[in-house]
Amino acid sequence: GLLSGFTLTNGHTVSASSDLIERNGGAAWCEPGAVISNCILTGSSARNGGAGFRGSYFDCVLAGNSASLDGGCVSSGTLFGCTLAGNAAGRYAGAALASALSQCVVSGNSAYLDGGGAQGCALFACTLSSNTAGARGGGMMSCTAVTCTVRSNSSVSDGGGAAFCDLENCWIEDNRAVNGGGTTGGTLANCVLT
Repeated sequence: GLLSGFTLTNGHTVSASSDLIERNGGAAWCEPGAVISNCILTGSSARNGGAGFRGSYFDCVLAGNSASLDGGCVSSGTLFGCTLAGNAAGRYAGAALASALSQCVVSGNSAYLDGGGAQGCALFACTLSSNTAGARGGGMMSCTAVTCTVRSNSSVSDGGGAAFCDLENCWIEDNRAVNGGGTTGGTLANCVLT
């Protein structure tokens, strides 16, 4: 199915249920193959995937969503040309969890523990900026990133820009942490750290 040109706001899942599916995707819970295009998803909350769970998102704005556990914005989704801003997670992945992102802006998100911007994601040509983590990976944690800009992120402990990530052709600038302001762990190939 396709949903295009809508604003989805203030969506919430049930807070307690034995069925974990009912607690994911505050604004959009997507069947395989579902596409959301040119939409705004804002002010929604869930256990995982505050705005969305699964699905493909094209040119969407996902802002001000939250997850009580993981994936403040999207969990298990695919995003193209989207803006993920001001989302928060109670545990991991302030914006995106276990997702694929291409040409996206991930900015101003936060996670109580790890992965202020993204965790467990594959990113291509994305910008991650001003994200924060309470422990590790202010910009991203346990991700693979190619041709990305990682700027002005911070974490309380390790890897202000990235923690335990594989980075290729990335620009890593002005990130902050107690250990590894730019990155900690992982691998870097043809990257610039400044």
